[in-house]
Amino acid sequence: MSAPDTNTEKQAKSHVAPIWGIGLAVFVGLVLAVAMVFSATDGETDTDDAAIQSGTESLD
Repeated sequence: MSAPDTNTEKQAKSHVAPIWGIGLAVFVGLVLAVAMVFSATDGETDTDDAAIQSGTESLD
């Protein structure tokens, strides 16, 4: 059952701010996801990982 009287222009105006907020949240999430991917694949080798790969222990 639908509403008997809808004013889509008024509804569109009242939903502008939440839509912008959702868009901003999605954008921030994408930026953080891309940053995590680049951070995880930056090519640097941790010193602990290098010790494990070479077969020696790290004496920290």
